[in-house]
Parts: sequence; structure tokens; C-alpha cells
Amino acid sequence: MDQLVRAKRVEVEEDKRGIQSQVTQRQELRCEAQFEASIGERLNNFRSKLSTKMRLSGAIKLVKTSKIRFGIARERSRSTPKDDAIAKQSKLKSTKRR
Repeated sequence: MDQLVRAKRVEVEEDKRGIQSQVTQRQELRCEAQFEASIGERLNNFRSKLSTKMRLSGAIKLVKTSKIRFGIARERSRSTPKDDAIAKQSKLKSTKRR
């Protein structure tokens, strides 16, 4: 009889430990998700501030749309025929080197 009671206590303690470990795992996952969400939010804020600063400083000339992806500002700028000719020449030079 005494052995059955001890065995039952051991089972109950093991169950408690298992439940506690599950609870802590869930809490850790929840904390990780919150952390990732806050990082994403901070990154989006940084991107918007960066694009605003670049526009204000004149580093980027806006035409219609601005897209920021992966922290790289890609914006349509006003290109002149001279700029296009320079770009073509540099492209030709790079292909000749190969």
C-alpha cells in the first residue's frame, strides 16, 4: 500500500514538472514572438525615418512613388539623356572587361 502511494506521488510530481516545462516553453515562445514583433516595428519606423531624411536632404528626388525594401531606398529619379548615355558606356566597359 505504501509503495502504491509513493509511486502515485512520483507520477504526480513528474506530471507537474511536465506541465511546468510546457508552461515555460509557451511563455518563452510568447516572449520571442513579442520580441520579433517589436523588432519588426522598430525596423519599419527606421525605414520611414530614413526615407524622410533622404527626401529632406535632397539625396533622393521623388517623382511619383518611393519604395523601401530590405532597408534599401529605391526611388525613381529624374534621369537625363546624358545620364542614360553614361550608364550605357559604363555597362559596355564592364562587359568588355569580362
